[in-house]
Amino acid sequence: MLCNTGYGNFEKRIHLPCDMSTSEFDKYKVDHLFLLIGENPLPNYVAAQILLKEDGTVYLVHSTDTTSKAACLERNLKGVNVKLISLKTHEANSCVIKNKIQTEVKNILTNHPKHTFGLNYTGGTKAMSVHGYRALFEASGVQNPVFSYLDARSLQMFIDRDNDSPKAEAVDIKLSLEKIFDLHDLRWDKEPITVPILPELAIEFAKLHTDKKVVFAWRWWCDNVLKPATKVFKKKLNKPPEWEWKKDNQIDKVALKADIAVQNLNKALLDYLKQPEEGKSLLELFQDDNYKRLKDLCDFYNGLWIPEYLPHIEKVTQLLKERKYLGESDNAVILFKDREDKESAIKFTKRLSKRVLQEAPGLKIVVAHSEPFEWGNKLSGMVDSLMKELERKKREYNPSVPLLGLGVTANCLSTGLSAVDTSDRYSVPTSYPVSREIVEKLRAVDPKNKAPANQELKDTIFKNLPLGNYIVPYDVDDLGRTEGKSSYMAIVHADGNGMGDRFKEHGRKCKTDREYITAMRELSKTVNQAGVNALKKVAERVIQLADGKLQEQFAITERDGEKYLPFRPIVYGGDDVTFVCDGRLGLSLAALYLKEFADQKVADGKDLTACAGIAIVKTHYPFARAYQLSEALCRNAKNFVRSEKERLGISDFSALDWHIAPSGLLGSISDIRQREYQVTEGNLTMRPLYLQSDSDWRNWDDFSEVVNKFNTHRDWTNRRNKVIALREQLRQGSEKTKQFLQVYGLNENYLPQFSKAKYDDFYQCGWTDDPRTNTRVCGYFDAIEAMEFHIPLKEKTDGDLLPENATFE
Repeated sequence: MLCNTGYGNFEKRIHLPCDMSTSEFDKYKVDHLFLLIGENPLPNYVAAQILLKEDGTVYLVHSTDTTSKAACLERNLKGVNVKLISLKTHEANSCVIKNKIQTEVKNILTNHPKHTFGLNYTGGTKAMSVHGYRALFEASGVQNPVFSYLDARSLQMFIDRDNDSPKAEAVDIKLSLEKIFDLHDLRWDKEPITVPILPELAIEFAKLHTDKKVVFAWRWWCDNVLKPATKVFKKKLNKPPEWEWKKDNQIDKVALKADIAVQNLNKALLDYLKQPEEGKSLLELFQDDNYKRLKDLCDFYNGLWIPEYLPHIEKVTQLLKERKYLGESDNAVILFKDREDKESAIKFTKRLSKRVLQEAPGLKIVVAHSEPFEWGNKLSGMVDSLMKELERKKREYNPSVPLLGLGVTANCLSTGLSAVDTSDRYSVPTSYPVSREIVEKLRAVDPKNKAPANQELKDTIFKNLPLGNYIVPYDVDDLGRTEGKSSYMAIVHADGNGMGDRFKEHGRKCKTDREYITAMRELSKTVNQAGVNALKKVAERVIQLADGKLQEQFAITERDGEKYLPFRPIVYGGDDVTFVCDGRLGLSLAALYLKEFADQKVADGKDLTACAGIAIVKTHYPFARAYQLSEALCRNAKNFVRSEKERLGISDFSALDWHIAPSGLLGSISDIRQREYQVTEGNLTMRPLYLQSDSDWRNWDDFSEVVNKFNTHRDWTNRRNKVIALREQLRQGSEKTKQFLQVYGLNENYLPQFSKAKYDDFYQCGWTDDPRTNTRVCGYFDAIEAMEFHIPLKEKTDGDLLPENATFE
């Protein structure tokens, strides 16, 4: 709880629990310290205080947009020699950044050849960090420059070291709140008070927050009654929109009520479900936490509203079911012959649970038992009832909290749980700590254990394929990583659309129990075979790529005389498929899988559709988190299918969504897109996409062709700087983009065209209206972002071959 207690004497201390003084940084202090100026000058101020020698000079490298921040910093660095270095509007121009810094260094070394240099790259843009680092590192005459970064998470200054991990030193500096305000060019409206205001009210607020239900009520009232009445939602130039207080004279006229009309509750309920918590929407958290929070939501309404409101709880449950936020999972129905066999069923469940705990730790199962029934024509209804009971048990499931270990235990690199062994005992070349969950997975691929998972993979997916001497990789490093270059892997997760409802509908057509069993088995078998067949087609195309039988030439990994395919299925069975591959193949292979899956025939005679999520991450990014991202992207694509069906009145279709993560991830996928892809004109990303569409330009075929033209057309190929400049102009909006194309002489062909686009000016300015959201959307930002991760996988033709020396590395 934060209350106004008079902040004139408050101080902010930046420190860790250990007592670390600035004298600890003496060995890292330099004569000349370059600071990169961004929107927050506080880290730069801290760096100047602890990393600059007495009588040293600080160089504030800033852009036009951060001139005022540099001025604030200069004003606050009293007694310090300060020099401003302006990049003007060239904060993304590598040549300007390099020349500015190296020119300054050269002038200094002329008079002071033994002076020391340092760069703190906490602030500024990514381009300023990268090219500023390179400029100082490559500057002639500079000996052992000190590179540093202030980590906001741990409040430690990281000092870079050659061929070793950075040296972390705790920071301990006192800053008054007034100093922090001054660094951000903020002023007191009036002299700060020193006497607390309404301390009794603060105490009551603290008491209020000890009751969970009352906290829910208070938070809900603030968000749904207080905020709309007292604040306005304002858009910001080049920044996310935010709520701002109305003027005092407007707030004085507001009459607030402690309750809200019933007719407004439904909208408030939906808004509540979309509220972010722990980086995700509550709907996502329902699924992540096995729906335990659904009970919390029911408690929320039980505790806050009168009985007339309780039907809304049922509406929440129905909403989640209709939109499948309660998810669909793999189910097995086991039939015991005799009416007295319920005890046998319970014993079977105990044995199954024990085996899961021993052989598949981490796997969660939920079991429901039916009452005995007469054989004849009741099995279909009994299974439907069991499925409802299973859903109820899933919602009420209370997940156990894993023991995360003690101070003397190591954590598993993949799961974060306590390690029980090391990987090298299971034929893994490198040694790292692994948990029980990972141990069982490694056993499944360990050659000493006859590698049952790999044998199953070969017998199922690669059977009758010309695998030759290729090896299906065990390690992500063998997926296609190029030494010395940035390497990515792609995790593709695909799931069929509406399969649960399909099985129910198919079963209801059966007149007898025996007919029902036969029909369910046949549909399950054909769906499973459809997924396997589609995955076999993907594997076949990858082998063709490795053999050089496609238009693209692709360098595969060779190690110790062995050749590795850049592809490995992880999960396959039914309509639920996950595979991992070289990052450059993820998008094309996902689209290929969806197309092949849709071509398969199943027992109910209906068309198959599916959605895919593709997470493209650095090769050594934690796999479990990358897999969660691919699942979230697949859910996002499914939500898109549902919304388009409602909007257009169409049937199921296949769709895909992806995210390319050159660094770590912060928040849910919706948070990331709100933060990184929303600009003044509208939405930079057009994802998710239809797989195929006759009317919507946002489909994979058109998108793939546009990316291919960026990579191969004479206007764009081998002109990467121009493409990057175009990407920045797209951020500025349609008018800036149109001017850019005219300046570069591209006003004849303009941008590559989407064949299904309905507006002629779309390819001239890069932006168009979005009927899905009634806003503006950019059609080319995603295409530019995907250029490095797109290989069309087309078969060779006599007239359309790449030159012999063209490679994708």
